[in-house]
Amino acid sequence: SGELSEKKQDWGKAFGNYNKVIELSPDHTRALNKLGRLYLLSGNIKTASEMMEKVLALQPNSIEGRLLKATILAAQNKDAEALSLANSILNESHMDVNVVSVLAALYQKQGDKKKAIEVLQRGIDENKGSIDLRFLLAQFYSTKDEPKKIEELLLQVIGIEPEKFDHKLTLASFYINGGQLDSAENVMRAAPKEKPAEARR
Repeated sequence: SGELSEKKQDWGKAFGNYNKVIELSPDHTRALNKLGRLYLLSGNIKTASEMMEKVLALQPNSIEGRLLKATILAAQNKDAEALSLANSILNESHMDVNVVSVLAALYQKQGDKKKAIEVLQRGIDENKGSIDLRFLLAQFYSTKDEPKKIEELLLQVIGIEPEKFDHKLTLASFYINGGQLDSAENVMRAAPKEKPAEARR
């Protein structure tokens, strides 16, 4: 499916899958919205806007469609409009992860790191199991100024998905970059014991 290809960052395959869906069902708003996002990522604002307009013509109150509109406005450097729209969507979406991520990116674009961090923390508070928001918030903290907060977020991610080795690699890399070689070694020595049959560990 298109969404699976997106997760694997196979953009060409995702694009083809969403196009097939629309060929079979021209009014499929989710596929239209996903295509719009892909066009926007490729820098094609005109076609992304066409996809967005189709979505909103079919579903004027669509959160996904309006969120796409906010990202298009940001790409057109209409930051005030984009922020206003994203904030109104946030209140309706009950801190949806995608909305929180877009709003944080908009605040970052304006150079307002404090508000970006605030909205990400609120998003995490409302989405207890969100790994994406924790990684995003960790990126906003400086490794020089806020190492403890970054470490806490990475440990929370491991707590949510304890079996995923990549999370432990991320934590070990963080320790190495901070000169905490003993901590990094402890993480890496523990990993093979959890799954001895997994050769990568």
